[in-house]
Amino acid sequence: MLAVCAGANAVAMADVIAATLAIPLLGADLTHGQPPSAVQWVSTAYLLVFSAMLTVAGRLADLLGHRALMALGAAVFCLAACAAVVTPSWEILLGARAAQGLGAAAMVPASLGLLLTVLPGARRGTAIATWSAAAGLGGVVMHAGGGWLAQAAGWRALFAPSMVVGLALLLTAALALPATRRHRGPRPDLLGALLLAGAIACLVLAISKGHSWGWSSPLTIACALGGVMVLVVVVIRSRSHPVPAVDVVLWQRPAFAWGWTVSLLYGLMTLPLLAWAPLALQEWGYDGLQIGLLLAPLSVAVMVAGRLAGPLGQRFGFNVILYLGAMFTIGGGVLLLADGQRFSSWPTLAVLFGDASPSWPSMVGLVICGIGWGQLSTAASTVATLASDQASYASAVGTSLTARQAGGALGVAGAAVMVNRPFLPGPMAGYASVLTAVVALAVLVAAIALLRIWLSREGTMRATRPASGDPTEMVMIPREQLLALRAALVEVAAAAQAQLHQISGMRAQPVCRCHPHLDPVAAAEAHALPEVRLGRRR
Repeated sequence: MLAVCAGANAVAMADVIAATLAIPLLGADLTHGQPPSAVQWVSTAYLLVFSAMLTVAGRLADLLGHRALMALGAAVFCLAACAAVVTPSWEILLGARAAQGLGAAAMVPASLGLLLTVLPGARRGTAIATWSAAAGLGGVVMHAGGGWLAQAAGWRALFAPSMVVGLALLLTAALALPATRRHRGPRPDLLGALLLAGAIACLVLAISKGHSWGWSSPLTIACALGGVMVLVVVVIRSRSHPVPAVDVVLWQRPAFAWGWTVSLLYGLMTLPLLAWAPLALQEWGYDGLQIGLLLAPLSVAVMVAGRLAGPLGQRFGFNVILYLGAMFTIGGGVLLLADGQRFSSWPTLAVLFGDASPSWPSMVGLVICGIGWGQLSTAASTVATLASDQASYASAVGTSLTARQAGGALGVAGAAVMVNRPFLPGPMAGYASVLTAVVALAVLVAAIALLRIWLSREGTMRATRPASGDPTEMVMIPREQLLALRAALVEVAAAAQAQLHQISGMRAQPVCRCHPHLDPVAAAEAHALPEVRLGRRR
């Protein structure tokens, strides 16, 4: 079960890598000579649908059953991959990529939701780490073999593994995986999900086309304002809908909000580099096979670091892992920004790549970035998922991954702007500008993680400090929790009263022995915790 569920996450990531490797190889007959910023929609079409449908798909998994939705997603993913392999036109290719995003959105949260529902609590952290590391494995396999596959059979062959693995996942999910309990409830907000996809698409279009349309042109402003307004409508709609496209209830939990934010920043950091690195390497003179071999160490590092981040996070805290992941990303980005002409390459690299062999800072930087990305990915997923309860695991997974994929779509569009309009001088200034932006985002994550570490330690010191003469200093329970407990007790008493009415079939009699003149609801109100002056440290 663990292998199949992790395989769903691996093939979804491998499909993203396949698209990035295929972009430099797309022929002019298919793309009609479109600029690189337009060709990037091969990746963006996938990310848009994937990000918008993840939360809805996560809730559908809770309602319909994780196994059923995983099998349905695998079927859509497999058929869409087949369409991408045989597509005769640019429009059908974009439609197939969007359909693949829909299938992946169904598979990914359902797979992790199945693991977290079936496995005991003590194994969930390790399961999340394994599931997250599987994305790195999918990247390793596609980076290592995708270049050879494209060189041997063309760019269409890059989507063939998604078709084969999707069919295998469909059969295995339908025949071998255990069924999970369905949670009854209303249907999710499909209209809200479509509006969310439209909002992200408008923002991506405004960013990617702003340099050609003009940043002050009416069309750019209309797309940007339209995207923001539709996004506001989605949030307002989500506040009243029972199963919203954006789960605003989860946002009331600080741990989930922090994990969601890191997921958004993670998408902004990683997916632009994955999308533009093949184009940069192609400009440097590398062919498809060499590009795959150069990027394979990055995926290996992501896989290994992601697998180790779970146990380390349980021991030292996931905020520490997030801080370390950001620092590794900063170090790797600085090495990649170093001038490779000043360093010599290793003899092994010279044998593989000839005169165009990369310098050792570039290879070390890729590995260090991969270590940081693996730590950030696992820690963000774990923090966001474990902040929810068991009935909404898949919804939490979908909401967290929505942030990651939406950040990736916006990041790819922003990277297209920086490549065409770099803010740094010199050769390859566009790609250096993208790397600089990635390092700046990593600095932001490191600063926030360090602040959270300091605040958590400060809170622990306050909780363990000996009490002073002021009795209010001893009360460490927040007043909001006391009020929530009081409300829960009142609800339990009311439910018990209703059950007694059903059983007896007559007017309920007083059942509270301590106060015979009160019914259970009034008794609960009477015994509710009184107002307590908690002082400034409540």
